Amino acid sequence: MTAGSFEQLQALSALQAEALTALTALSAAGDRPPNDAYERFLAPARKLLKGAAAYVAVVPGGLDLAGLARPVAQQLGMYADHRQADGDRAGADALRQEADTITACYLDEASAAEVQRDRAMLAATEGRFNEALSGLESARSVFAANGKCSSRSRPSSRSPTSMNGSATTNARSMSSRQRMPLSRRSWSRDRRANRP
Repeated sequence: MTAGSFEQLQALSALQAEALTALTALSAAGDRPPNDAYERFLAPARKLLKGAAAYVAVVPGGLDLAGLARPVAQQLGMYADHRQADGDRAGADALRQEADTITACYLDEASAAEVQRDRAMLAATEGRFNEALSGLESARSVFAANGKCSSRSRPSSRSPTSMNGSATTNARSMSSRQRMPLSRRSWSRDRRANRP
């Protein structure tokens, strides 16, 4: 590590501490933080992200850019929603565009889908259901493609026999606990608990 890269890391560390302090204050401000609380977080966070990207260009893999970018993209999206609610549509659009740029530049597909899911959930709480459903479906598709959905949360496109040719092969791969009906499972658990 050169002296210049060490100094660069020290500067990034100071920006990270400033951004973390501002983010903590932002989250403590309640459901509708004042706009200046967002600005106090975003100012050092933007500098941190830009500096970290410059550092990684010189020292590849030296920092987790996605880990630094995700909270910035999330807070930009929330701040945009608040600005829109305040009647500042142009400011909200600019913030959303910045969030989209950060997401595209620094986040992998799964992390971008998590940001999209968070935005969709916020849209749902604000009554923008079409936007919410569209965002949740897009995020679900990415999660399913990356194997991050549980079998309960995603509909199965295959029949029990399509993969292995027989339903018994699939049943054998399940544990007896999974196959046992809930009422019998509860009964067995209660019976074991009452043994002498």
